[in-house]
Amino acid sequence: MLPLHYTDRLCNDPEDADGFISMQMNLWQWFPYIRNTVRSDDLKDDYLVRSKYAQCLGIGNPIEKLAEASAEGIKAAVALWRRVAEYSYGDMYLLAVGNDDSVRAYELYCPDKKQGVAVVFTHGGRVELELKGVAVPEVTDADGKSFEVHGNMLRFDAPGREARIFFIREK
Repeated sequence: MLPLHYTDRLCNDPEDADGFISMQMNLWQWFPYIRNTVRSDDLKDDYLVRSKYAQCLGIGNPIEKLAEASAEGIKAAVALWRRVAEYSYGDMYLLAVGNDDSVRAYELYCPDKKQGVAVVFTHGGRVELELKGVAVPEVTDADGKSFEVHGNMLRFDAPGREARIFFIREK
């Protein structure tokens, strides 16, 4: 049995993003093709934008907000999405499911490319995750923020709510 998912849901409210992240992570295990839309209002918050990264991404903008849209912000969001989407059909691992709402994370890893990506959503504090795709990874942070890797354990401190993207490759 395959669950059905209406992915046109516009979860632009920051309070709703975590529910959508959890739903998308779980459905991804069943059917790795989800469509989502980023609106110009989302571009003000990396957490919202990154919560909507899916295999098929649309950029939408209400006509009344067209003057507020940042072309540079849209280009940056699309460029990072393209890097993440490259691994969409790789092996999918749930790294943290967010039962306590503190951390939600997943990894997409392509064994044939020996590369992947980990996407982490947190509300702050110490984050420790075991990467699953490769035993000894080389990791880079998409935003250049600090982190530690020991073996396949990824660790970092988050000052508050944030979405982090880590690119992974075999050493």
